[in-house]
Order: sequence, then structure tokens, then C-alpha cells
Amino acid sequence: MGARSRSKGRRGELELLAVLHDAGFADAERVHGQEEIGGGLGDLVCPATGRWESKRRKAMPEWAQIAPDVRAVAFREDRGAWYALVRLNDLLDLLRRVRLQTPQEARDDR
Repeated sequence: MGARSRSKGRRGELELLAVLHDAGFADAERVHGQEEIGGGLGDLVCPATGRWESKRRKAMPEWAQIAPDVRAVAFREDRGAWYALVRLNDLLDLLRRVRLQTPQEARDDR
């Protein structure tokens, strides 16, 4: 991977980290050195929400674009698991609401 690509990825991670912090997940942090051990740990980790992978693209594929009045795009590979593509602000709003409704003891078990 070239220096330009790594730099773009790093900027994306820092942007996402700032978004998480602004959304009230102040304990989110970057995962350092994961690429040296083969990756798979995600770019960011937050005790309240788990691991996050950051991806930046020049343009999103047409199928991955969410229409203004649509909440999510659900997709899967043939015979694969279903995934949902949602706007980050919608996901963060949902995670904040879940955190407010979850007793502290249950959050400590993560």
C-alpha cells in the first residue's frame, strides 16, 4: 500500500474517531499496529460499541447509495448473511438510545 493510500486511510480513521467522540463515545480510540499482525482488529475500538473499520472512497457504488427517505439498504451475497448499510448518524443515534436504556451492569460485561 502506498504512502498516499495509508495517509488517506489514517485521515479517515481520525475523522471517524472525531465523529464518535462528538456523538458521546469519548472512550473510542484508534487501534495501533494491527496491520503488522495481519489486521482483522478494526481501525477503532470503543468499549460501548465494539470495533469499527474505516473505509474512505472517492465515490460510493450506485447500489450502496441510500435514497433520502430510505432508512437502510439491506444486502447479501448469494447464500450469504444479510448486512445493512445505514447512515452513520442514524446508527450513532440508535447506539446512544440503546446505551441509555441498557443498565450499567450489562455494559460492563462487554
